[in-house]
Amino acid sequence: DILKAIQEFLSQIKEWRVTTAKTAAEAYTASKNNKYDLILTDYRMPDTDGIQLISVLRGHKHNEQCPIVVVSGYPDEVVPLVEKIPGLAVLAKPFTFKQMIGICQKMLTNAVPTPK
Repeated sequence: DILKAIQEFLSQIKEWRVTTAKTAAEAYTASKNNKYDLILTDYRMPDTDGIQLISVLRGHKHNEQCPIVVVSGYPDEVVPLVEKIPGLAVLAKPFTFKQMIGICQKMLTNAVPTPK
């Protein structure tokens, strides 16, 4: 499955600590008690969409400045929805691991430090 492949790639190649969630509900639960350096989310999910998820994740004080990469097979639809939200980028599907790493590194480099 693609989620597992991405997790393994980022953990092994980049040595990043990766937390995964298969649903928005799992992401909500995980984000309540965890501060993230970067969030990578799909726009279309079975239980919500990326914009609603971003709103909830950014609602937690410890993740309000967290950079977010929204993955979408419909970038023309998503870009107008997120272009005014600071700290967000869109990664169009299909993408290569090289493209994913590039956008994640760019977002991490430009991130506003958040309180620990």
